[in-house]
Amino acid sequence: MSVSIQRDGDAPVVQVIPWGPVFNFGYSGRSEQLVRAHVGEMAGRGVPAPKAVPSLYPIPTDRLSLATEIAVYGSETYAEVEYVLIRSADGWLVTVGADQTDALVERVSVSRAKRQCPDVICPVLWPMQDVASHFDELILSLTARNADGDVSVQQGRCAELRPPLSLIEFLTARIGLEPRVGTVVFSGTISGSPPVGTPAWRIALTDPVLNREISHTFRVDALEEEL
Repeated sequence: MSVSIQRDGDAPVVQVIPWGPVFNFGYSGRSEQLVRAHVGEMAGRGVPAPKAVPSLYPIPTDRLSLATEIAVYGSETYAEVEYVLIRSADGWLVTVGADQTDALVERVSVSRAKRQCPDVICPVLWPMQDVASHFDELILSLTARNADGDVSVQQGRCAELRPPLSLIEFLTARIGLEPRVGTVVFSGTISGSPPVGTPAWRIALTDPVLNREISHTFRVDALEEEL
């Protein structure tokens, strides 16, 4: 994939990074109490509880997208904002992404629900070394966009989630080897209730310390099940 690497104080540099494998974390909040509450909330919606916390789902590489429009089956999908780690030859990079999930399939299998829809990432990335010292201060946000206007449905600091090193160590232990160049890791999401069926989304990652932001907007083309 061709992305732009934006280093602090420098102009963005276009770089081609091979991507894959891809992993999505779930239930990765830093507070165990909130994680347990979230598991119970999801169970109340008919979503099966994970086998382990945090959960880890392998995702087909072709599910990743930098596009401004994605196609999904039906109108019962929703997005969740996450920070995304990508390993390059020069080290780990971070950006913002959206884990698009099928709410109907989710009641049967969370992993299959996550594989049903494309996962969208912003094509602008920051080197981890530029934000590592203040990573917890970074702010994730998700805005639902529809005919009635924009509505903020998720916003919170990355401190709500397990830090990057923790996720990388957990992933390494789970797969039994060091993540290779091209590995993509979705962090899991922050608190909030994104509405199902939203036709467009805006995701953003804000750095209040270095006073900058990366964002990406995409539309959702909900295909009819049958014509």
